[in-house]
Amino acid sequence: MEPELIIAHGKVLPHVYSTPEKKLCLYYHDNQGWTPSKLIANTILLWASEWLYHYEIWVATGVWNGGGTVH
Repeated sequence: MEPELIIAHGKVLPHVYSTPEKKLCLYYHDNQGWTPSKLIANTILLWASEWLYHYEIWVATGVWNGGGTVH
């Protein structure tokens, strides 16, 4: 929740479901979705960590290298 994610380089924050609310897009439902049978510690937390890694690079460079799909 803190610090608040910034919008860098005058671009829209990449890979979020809602830019004002900044809900991270961590997986594509048809691809590698989370299910209750999967441990959050082995999925969502790792995906969020990877998202934050790519976010920090995006803030520094303006280029999103994290892959993904068009929403």
